[in-house]
Amino acid sequence: MISVLGTIFYALIAFVVIVLFAIIGVVVFVVTAPFDKNRYAMQLFSLVFSWCFMKSCPLWRFDIEGRENMDKDKPYVVTCNHQSMLDITLLYVAIGCKWGKFVAKKEVYRIPFFGWVLWARNDIAIDRGASGAYTKVLSRGKACLKRGMSIFIFPEGTRSKDGEIHRFKESAFSLAKQADVEILPCVMNGPHDIFKGMLLRRTKLQVRILPPIPLNEVRELTSKELLQKVQTISEDKLREMRNEK
Repeated sequence: MISVLGTIFYALIAFVVIVLFAIIGVVVFVVTAPFDKNRYAMQLFSLVFSWCFMKSCPLWRFDIEGRENMDKDKPYVVTCNHQSMLDITLLYVAIGCKWGKFVAKKEVYRIPFFGWVLWARNDIAIDRGASGAYTKVLSRGKACLKRGMSIFIFPEGTRSKDGEIHRFKESAFSLAKQADVEILPCVMNGPHDIFKGMLLRRTKLQVRILPPIPLNEVRELTSKELLQKVQTISEDKLREMRNEK
């Protein structure tokens, strides 16, 4: 159901939240960045902002399961399907205080406030037109994982236009093998249906954190085999989520 009043209300609330957090974010960054190499303070800031931004919308219901599958003290390569520009904030709400870096295309960093936060967090930008771009992503990703920080990747590489899961790219699975870490698959459903034109819909936002791919399988399977395994279980879980009441 489309809600005009809900859209107007949330637009006002979102504007206030963004302005308030923009001021707070500048202060947090200036005070902590010189000595906070991993930008833990900015990551905590991102978590608090994501909760306030997403939870303040009266039209969205949240259905999150599987946090027990995640060891908060262990770094993972976290994969998730990609449905909207709000996926990062939704994933933050689902994952909670899990230290890590998002991999996002360079163009996202130009989005006002949201892109600036990614820059301030020192997340990993992909310049897809540059030579050696993925080599640099793998290098930075391995360095972060070695420091105990997870890497969050949308392996489709771009947002799905129809809400379905499309072909995964291999880089996330190559990274897991090279860094010798488990893969934590996540699946979301609902963000693709948030908007109808410029208006918001009443939407249930579902996130499922699935059991990790164990280290012995990461070591034994090829990157392509891992890709196919994670894509298959992600597609199966998405179909299951859509059949839930």
